[in-house]
Amino acid sequence: MGQIFNVVKRNAVLTQRIAGQNLTAGLAVYLTDAETVRATADVNCGGYAFDGVTVTSNSSGQWVTVATEPSEVYVNATGTITVGYYVQPAAGGMVCNLSASPDINQAHIVCGRALESGTSGSPLLIKLMNAPNASRRSA
Repeated sequence: MGQIFNVVKRNAVLTQRIAGQNLTAGLAVYLTDAETVRATADVNCGGYAFDGVTVTSNSSGQWVTVATEPSEVYVNATGTITVGYYVQPAAGGMVCNLSASPDINQAHIVCGRALESGTSGSPLLIKLMNAPNASRRSA
């Protein structure tokens, strides 16, 4: 995976966060406390809130800039992504298509919508969305 340098395409809404690990630009991240972020590792961010996509790179404990909704940003994709589909966090700070048949016992986070199609290892343009954990589990 190559590093993404020009992360934000349009509608930039930026905030400063503290890197909870070494982070590079273009990673999907989640909040571990009020201002610390880590790269996503799974579809539900371990139960934490999805925060956005890193715009800058920095070492653990240092400040990074994060694009939040409704920014349109580039992030690395995993799997095949279809334009118009909702995307969810994936391992390594990447995003993937929202699962068509998710594990009903696990919440999934919708982090955005694909504005173009893409495949593993390619930068993908997405529109970030402020969506809560989404579960297909019935109440």
